Formats: sequence, C-alpha cells, structure tokens
Amino acid sequence: MADPTKRLADPRAREWTMEDIAAYWNVDVGTIRDYRYQTGRRPPGLPPLLPPHDRMIGRTPVWYPQTITGFKRPGRGHGGGPKRSRADAADSTGTRPRRTGAARGPS
Repeated sequence: MADPTKRLADPRAREWTMEDIAAYWNVDVGTIRDYRYQTGRRPPGLPPLLPPHDRMIGRTPVWYPQTITGFKRPGRGHGGGPKRSRADAADSTGTRPRRTGAARGPS
C-alpha cells in the first residue's frame, strides 16, 4: 500500500527536484543523492545512475520531467533484496522432511 504522507511527482511541473525524482521512482531522496554523487565517479563504460541535471536554480539541481521519464532507471542489480535464511528455504511448514535409511535404498 502506498504511503499517504509521500507526495507524488507532478508530471505537469516545469522542473523536478531530487525529491520529485525520488517520488517518481518510489525511492528515498537519499538514493537519488547517492545516484547523483556516484554518476561522475563511475568507471568508464558503465551507464550513469542519474542523467545530468538540466539546469541549476541557485545551488539546487533540477531536471525536466521528460529527462527523467525518458531515462532508463538503474535496476537493483544482481542479488538485490534481503538474504534468505534456512527457514525461508524450507517448505511452507518450516521443516524439511528427513531422509531415513530405508528411503536411501540399498548400500
């Protein structure tokens, strides 16, 4: 369910701030700040995490909505998400069936 306290990015706005991009991508503003910081420091050949800002208003970078909506957002990458525990890997009852000596067959 969506967080009612989160504001949504206005697609009709002239410019978007980092807060608007975070709302559009449904991530924290800190994630967008990290993307912006890391974009200039990535090894050659890797795609940027965030497109370059379209202009600055004072010290605030802003992007046109078309710049963000047309940008291919980076994914979570390989292995994203929480690690599974052994209990999660077991069947739905939480226990794995034990193998008995008879089930293994002749030795």
